[in-house]
Formats: sequence, structure tokens, C-alpha cells
Amino acid sequence: MDYKCNYFCDHCSVSANPYCNNPFPLEAIKKLLDEGKQLGFKLVVFTGGEPTLDMDKLLTALRYAKNLGYITRVVTNGYWATTFEKAMDVLSKMKDAGLDEINTSFDDYHLDIPKRRWSVDPAQYVYIVKASIKLNIRIGIGLIYDSNSLITRDFATKFFVLFLGLTPHEVEKHIKFVVDVPARVGRASTEIPDEKILQRELPISGCSDIGKVYGLHPDGRITVCCGHAIFATDAYDIGNWKTEENPLSKSRERASQNLIYWWLWTNGPKKILKEIGIHERTTHICDACKILMVDHRDEIIEYFKAHKDEILINDVLLNTRARETVEFIKKQEVKV
Repeated sequence: MDYKCNYFCDHCSVSANPYCNNPFPLEAIKKLLDEGKQLGFKLVVFTGGEPTLDMDKLLTALRYAKNLGYITRVVTNGYWATTFEKAMDVLSKMKDAGLDEINTSFDDYHLDIPKRRWSVDPAQYVYIVKASIKLNIRIGIGLIYDSNSLITRDFATKFFVLFLGLTPHEVEKHIKFVVDVPARVGRASTEIPDEKILQRELPISGCSDIGKVYGLHPDGRITVCCGHAIFATDAYDIGNWKTEENPLSKSRERASQNLIYWWLWTNGPKKILKEIGIHERTTHICDACKILMVDHRDEIIEYFKAHKDEILINDVLLNTRARETVEFIKKQEVKV
């Protein structure tokens, strides 16, 4: 919606701040939603920055998306939930406009625990969750943590058990927690010491988002995924809604014909880095993607040119991604 945000978090990969001013025109949003519907897209996520800073536009966009049949999600820092009544008021308006899911973040960075430049009452997260449950809105909470973080996954569960009066099982039922580490992109690349950022390993080698989840940006860019690395390089730019007719259709066609994107989907950036002989520390998949296409872009292009046929046959057409995915799902079923 815009990269303007009333917070100034150190870990922000898009470098959002109160001084950004590049709003996404409402008519452009509607036009892209129309095209996306024709192409079969099912989920739209309104994010920023802080999308609720222009509530009228957000509500109009939500209503338009829901009328087209989209599943809708809003990602917000939740600054507006200063009381339960205010949380109910804001969420009720979004629910009436067509909101299906609300996402927010509960961690040291959003509460600004490290530097205390602003004051966030942790109660706002209680109000958001309580109001979401009452209004039957799905809720996801992101937890970004580093080696010094006070707010961990276990802390968050105990926090909501205590202040919502729920059992741990009920908390897990109502809240989908998404645990992550800072990506070394945007402000995080300069504001967070590298030694504080933990290493997050993924069980499946490929990237499940590339070519499937598209990013539409206020400056016109269309990106082949929505991961943090897209803010560090133009390697994932596949179109521009400001300059093209039917930009989503053209962008999807370009993505489908790009063998490097298919390679990333099957193998993932970390596996590719190892394949070309680069063994740098990576914190998670988006960090590896940034290292691959920013720090070692020339090497990857030269390697790709020299091994294009092998990559097509062995890594894409005969890839192990499907088998790895099945094995991962089986392990999760055993745990349950």
C-alpha cells in the first residue's frame, strides 16, 4: 500500500519509516485485482509499511478484493489497538469490508526493546487477539528474534495464556505463530550486528514462493516473489504495472520462462551457493537469495551459462523437490 510506517524498526528489510511517501493508487490496486482474478489468483495481502495509516483506502481495497472473491489478509503493527474497544472498532470495520486474516508481529523489534525509541504497550497484542477471536478473524503473529531477544516462541505462548485466560492448546488453536530471524537486507544490514542474527535452516531445499507469490510495489515493480531479497536487487523484477498493459499476465509468463527461477524453486539458493562453491554463512533462505543474486551475481550467471543443460535436466526436470516435500510432511504427521 505504501512503505510509510509510524515505526522505525531496526530489522525492517524494506526500510519503512514515517518519512516515506509513495502511496499505491487505489485505481491501480483495483485494476491489478481485476487482472489477478482473471488469472486465478486467490489470496491478496495488503501490507506496507503500515497499511492502516490510510484506512479509507485500505477498507475500499478490502471491499473490492472480497467482492471479486479473494481471500484477504492485512499485515499491521497494530498501533491502533490501544484499548479493546478500539481494537474491536478497527477490526470490525475491516471485517465488514471483507477481511479474513490479520497478521501482526510480537517481538523485541516491534516493541523496540533494544533501544526504546517509542512506547508500545504489549496489551495491544492482547486486544488484537481477543477482538479477532470475537470477530472470527484468523490471526497470525510473527516473532522475529535474535540471540539477545527476550520474546521467544515459548514466552509468547505463556504471555497469551496469562492475559487471555486460555490454555496453551487454545492459544495454539487461535493463533498461528510464525517464527523468523532478521534478514540482512534494508536497515537490518546496517543496524543489527551480524553475530546477533541466528541461523535458520529450512527442511526443504527449494523456495516455495518464487513464481507463486508475486509482489506488487508502489513504485511500479512486480517481483517474482515477496521475500526480503527483492529489496536488495532487481534480479527478481519481472514487470512494471505503471508502464505495461496486462502487467500480471506478462510477468507470470516471463517468470515461467526463466530457468534460474525454476532452479531456485527446485534447489533453493543455499543449495545453489554450495553447488557453485560458495560456503558463506546464511541466516535463512531469503538471506541466501540475497547473497546469491547480489554478492555473487556474476559468478552465478557465469556458472549458469556453462551448465545450463545440466541444470535443466538434473536440477529442474529430475529434481528431488517433490520427494523431499513428501518426506517432510510424513515427519510432521509422525510428530502429531
